[in-house]
Amino acid sequence: MQTIEVTDEQHAYLEQVRSTLQDEVVGRYGTCRDCDAVQFLIDNFDDERSLSEAFDTDALVENGELRYTEDVSSTEPSDAGDQSDADGEDDSDAGGDGATDDEMLDEMMNLLDTHDDKWDESPSGDHRYRVELPDGGSEDVQTKDDVRAILFREYR
Repeated sequence: MQTIEVTDEQHAYLEQVRSTLQDEVVGRYGTCRDCDAVQFLIDNFDDERSLSEAFDTDALVENGELRYTEDVSSTEPSDAGDQSDADGEDDSDAGGDGATDDEMLDEMMNLLDTHDDKWDESPSGDHRYRVELPDGGSEDVQTKDDVRAILFREYR
């Protein structure tokens, strides 16, 4: 595996991405590594998503490291802030559909059975599982928790 060098500011930004992915995508039953955050940034480079909604990029702009511009006033940054401030006790209200923590856990645990046609063992020697994505691509991961997180993100 190749290594890359990043500045302290870039590492702080990457840590913000990793932390947000951990909280919003993976949840408390899995882990998100720095390389997962880098892969997220690579995968979403061409997407129309605005990462500035969820992350404070002012420090990167001041140092000239971030050159992307967007009118942030037209987005809703308060939603992203509310989601990151939510603690475990408020999870039942965060879904908006009235699902309890137990229902959410049951759904998460049943994702492997529900979508058994969407994942299988990876032919790659570096990864254990391969998940088929809705766009026709695939993603290789190490653990079933990672498989669950992708299925939850893509097919829920």
